[in-house]
Amino acid sequence: MVYTLILWPLAILMVYIISSVIKWSLRIDERIGFSIALFILVMMLAMFGGAVLYFSHKSLSTLEQAALLNLAVMTVGLLAVFFNFLTVAKDRASALVLHFREIVIVLALLNEFFMGWAFALISGTVNAHNVIAVLNSYWFTIPMGSEMLLTLFLLRRSVNANFIPVLCAQAVIMLFTPTALSFFANGNPAIYAGSAVMTLLFIYCYDMLYRNRRIYRIQLHYLLALLGTYSLMMFSTYFWQIYRNETLLAVSLIVEMLLFFQAIVLDFSKGAKLDWHGRPYTVFALLSLIFIAEFFMGASLDIAYYGHSFINTMGLVPLMGSLPSFLSRALFDAVDYISSVTLSSWFLIMMGAEMGALVVMRIREVHSFETKIRLTFVIAAYAIYSTLLPYFIIPANRLPYTPFIGWSMGVGTAGAVAPATIVAIVLTYVISAILSLLFGGRQVCSVFCTAALMYQGTLYDSLKTFNKSSKTAMKITTNRAHKIHYYISSIIWSSIIGAAVLSYLNSLHFLNAEIYGMDPVFFAYSFYFGVLWYITFLAIPFLGTYTCLTSGWCHWGSFNTLVGRLGFWRLKVRDPYQCVNCKTKDCASACPVGLSAMPGSFIDKGEFRSYRCIGVGDCVEACPVNNIFFYDVRHWLKEKSSTTPGETIAGGRGR
Repeated sequence: MVYTLILWPLAILMVYIISSVIKWSLRIDERIGFSIALFILVMMLAMFGGAVLYFSHKSLSTLEQAALLNLAVMTVGLLAVFFNFLTVAKDRASALVLHFREIVIVLALLNEFFMGWAFALISGTVNAHNVIAVLNSYWFTIPMGSEMLLTLFLLRRSVNANFIPVLCAQAVIMLFTPTALSFFANGNPAIYAGSAVMTLLFIYCYDMLYRNRRIYRIQLHYLLALLGTYSLMMFSTYFWQIYRNETLLAVSLIVEMLLFFQAIVLDFSKGAKLDWHGRPYTVFALLSLIFIAEFFMGASLDIAYYGHSFINTMGLVPLMGSLPSFLSRALFDAVDYISSVTLSSWFLIMMGAEMGALVVMRIREVHSFETKIRLTFVIAAYAIYSTLLPYFIIPANRLPYTPFIGWSMGVGTAGAVAPATIVAIVLTYVISAILSLLFGGRQVCSVFCTAALMYQGTLYDSLKTFNKSSKTAMKITTNRAHKIHYYISSIIWSSIIGAAVLSYLNSLHFLNAEIYGMDPVFFAYSFYFGVLWYITFLAIPFLGTYTCLTSGWCHWGSFNTLVGRLGFWRLKVRDPYQCVNCKTKDCASACPVGLSAMPGSFIDKGEFRSYRCIGVGDCVEACPVNNIFFYDVRHWLKEKSSTTPGETIAGGRGR
């Protein structure tokens, strides 16, 4: 306790000195100033190194060695300062000066490390030789995070304004390192706090990319490195929670602080700009790195909330047997492992917070009042229908008997098909079919399904440009379904129906057709919605947006859109002649599922109907004369109650 009262004020002082030296060093172009800055940092490093030497092996001999080390460093440093004072006063071209900033940063980081090591030894926090424990201790992470924040504050005027929030989030995440704060509730509060900050960071990066379609190459490379670092950090956190091994997390901390200080000295407004939308592999890398970080963040949050029982509920099987057996077991484990996380409560909460924020930003941009209302429903449906009710309100053992919510994505959602669940399953399809007849298939694809939240936020909505630039996307995002759609949908429907029949026969004890202990229909659901959904989502740069609909693999979406085609839902125009005179045909180019036949249909019939139309409303937004509006049962009822044609048209306005 006495040591702590002394060491923390000293740590604060050292953090201030190091940050001040870094700030000063970035403005130096003279060798004399250069040598003084190095002298200060090297002297501090020798002081902390000597402390580590002594406190790791307390003896008169190590005390003498520490004193000699400090004396030698002081002598050499003073001679260097004196030499530079007597010789060249200013030398901007010196190679030493050109690399001065990098040298200062390295020395500053070494100072932080040895200070943390020394203070941890003095306070008895870590073993003398456990360097990994030093990096994961609060004696390193808290001073390091504080130094990052202070350095950013001191250099705020010289750092690119767009990246100040990013760098600030990096420093705060360092402060919430769970291993350093594991003494408090096993580090779980730190995991929650760090995940919240990282989620806000991702939202900010999404928005920055959305608002800056052309971005400097150096900025894009930094974002890729940052996302890679946090992918490693979240995996390391998850690994530490399970195995209590801190090595990978220590590596991620080193990478994070190196990345931070590299950004401090970089000029983010330098070099060539590029259109990141035009680089599919770069976008794929961005999406993949974000997903990896989100995946392990969700898994870490699940373990923090549920404990190790979350891992124990996975039905992983041992990898053994012949090569075919080994591969089939590996495939099963991969599906079960990935879907256990992607379909878990905290993964959905975290994803909902990120994607929901983008939808909120989209609400502020759209003009159609109905689209604003629908996007608001999207957020509410995700929060209540997809997360709150099935995971926190309705007990898991009651979900199979709860229609519409328990079987929210059709058969397989809540488990096996059995006589006791038939009523709930049938009611789910009936309720959903009625809603689709009344309001169109949009009630699933653009409101209740998680796809609505994930595709319709600002950044991800902007990725529909790949529908026109990718050859594969251009084939499947068309007015009529490509043969790929028919093949895939046939395979999916056959597998779903077949798995449901097997599941039902299992429940009657006529068969025992399980996949390594998992019911076949639940395995199909886990694969399609817990694995394949995210694979196609990450493949947006190559397959386009809404691949679940355009390629035909989502049986639940295709069921509702086909039923909706028979009902009231359609798009209408107030004046077909406006479409005749329209030069741009923006409605066709704006459609995220490639329905380019809208203008012709509007001109010929005054309306447009297609089972592929999911009512996103981008066509309504894009129409330059506000001519298009949504039509469903509400407008039909209003027509029946109207007495004049004029009231019918007014009643159909989508605003």
